[in-house]
Amino acid sequence: GPQSEHAFTSRYDFGPWPLLGGVTALRPQVLQVLGDTRALMLNGFVLDELPGAVVVAAAQATRAAGGSVFFDPGPRSWTLLQGERRAALDAILDVADVVLMTQEEAEAVTGCADPATAGAWVLGRRGTATS
Repeated sequence: GPQSEHAFTSRYDFGPWPLLGGVTALRPQVLQVLGDTRALMLNGFVLDELPGAVVVAAAQATRAAGGSVFFDPGPRSWTLLQGERRAALDAILDVADVVLMTQEEAEAVTGCADPATAGAWVLGRRGTATS
């Protein structure tokens, strides 16, 4: 957000999102690779590039096949808080095995200023595999 302690800027800051909006589904070859993978690393920037439903499908396919999902919402996490992007964020958090966030990102995602409370919020999600 505007008060952040680190800065990042790109043309994605101004949309339109997603950049590759014409991608509507994962190809069978991609699903096969995800089914064979042991881990998938996602970050919030992927939601600038692909529709949320496609990203969520990748995360869910990985998890359903026994792979781990790692998620870092990134320094632009404040852009994920409304509409379709929020729905995708929530769905990814529901299947993520590991969530990597700075304190600033955690506050943006959870609405909790206290790091321990933000951590409890993430761990309390329905798909959480770790406690």
